Amino acid sequence: MGLALAVLWLSGPGVAKAQATNVERRALASHDEVVEANEGFKFGVSGGAFFRSPDDRVGFSMAADAFYNIRLGPVVVSPGGRISGYFARDFDGVGFFGTLRAGIALGPVLPYVIGGAGLGYKGAPREVGVAYMGGGGLMLVFRRRLSIGPEVSYQGLALTPFHALYVGANLQISY
Repeated sequence: MGLALAVLWLSGPGVAKAQATNVERRALASHDEVVEANEGFKFGVSGGAFFRSPDDRVGFSMAADAFYNIRLGPVVVSPGGRISGYFARDFDGVGFFGTLRAGIALGPVLPYVIGGAGLGYKGAPREVGVAYMGGGGLMLVFRRRLSIGPEVSYQGLALTPFHALYVGANLQISY
C-alpha cells in the first residue's frame, strides 16, 4: 500500500500537467472544427469605433453580416452582405453593402481582406449615395460555430463628406 501511495504521489504532478495540457489544447478548435468553421453559411455581428473625417469626430458603429464561406484548399472566399450603422452625437448613417471576403486558413486563424459596395444614407443633411468599404481582419476559431476577431476598414459614401475609419471586434456564428 505504501508503494502504491508513493507511485500516485510521484505521478500526480505529471498527470495534472497532462490534464492541463489537454485543457489548453481545447481552448481552440480542433482541425475538423476549423474546417467546418470555414465552410457554409455564417452570421456575424460587430461593434466598434469609427473615426469620421473631415472633422475627426469619433462615433460608434454596429454591423451585421451574412455570408457563405467557400473553401478552396487553404483559401476561403465568402460572398455576402453587410448592414452597417454609424452613430455619433451629431451624426447618423447606414450602409447596405454587397461584400466579398477572401482569407487564408492557417489552422484556427483566418486572416482576411474584405471589400464591398452598395447604398448608403447619411443624415443631417440628408444624403443618399453609393457606399463603399475596404479593409481586413483576423478571425480566431474557438469552436465549429464560434469565431472572434478584430477588423479594420475604411468606409464612405461617394460624393459626400462622409468617410470613416472603422476599428472593431467581430463575433461570427456558424449555422
